[in-house]
Amino acid sequence: KSPKGSLDAPIAPLVHALNQHRDYVTTSSCSGRVVLFESPAHGRTAGRWLLVEHRTVTAEELCAALDGASAHTEPAAEPGAVEGGVDANRGARLGALITFKLEAPILHVQCRNLESAKRLLSAALRSGFRESGIVLSSSSKVMLGIRTTANTMELPFAQGPAAADANASTAGGAPADPATAAKATEL
Repeated sequence: KSPKGSLDAPIAPLVHALNQHRDYVTTSSCSGRVVLFESPAHGRTAGRWLLVEHRTVTAEELCAALDGASAHTEPAAEPGAVEGGVDANRGARLGALITFKLEAPILHVQCRNLESAKRLLSAALRSGFRESGIVLSSSSKVMLGIRTTANTMELPFAQGPAAADANASTAGGAPADPATAAKATEL
């Protein structure tokens, strides 16, 4: 089980297969996740999770997460150019940066002994989980961490308008600096 309270469906068959083997017991797992995270401008307030899914998501779901964010924030600047079906300016708080993250699966397995850990480690490495490794403890537990950063991605997704631009827009005028206004939509 994870902090969310359940096993991620995409990784469940692997977890069940490992747990049925006499040499292995999984202790934690994550099937990987897709995240939209909003970081505040200037770090004055806590960031917030706009979307966390342990499955494939659609462009429509990303837009819905941004729309949901805008329902709880100051109005963003006028919608920007739509690229790839996603309006990159929806829902962002003033000056906030919304980051898209694609995180790879991770699995922790307690192994019966060092030999069984080496066999599973070899399979993990051949499967592309190149940062996997064995941890030996003083309590004689043999743990295997199966992980990789090779299939991970993090990139800026949207940025809210600067405060000066939002004030100019709400006053009915054009933003003082067109280049700054364009930044809110070009990500």
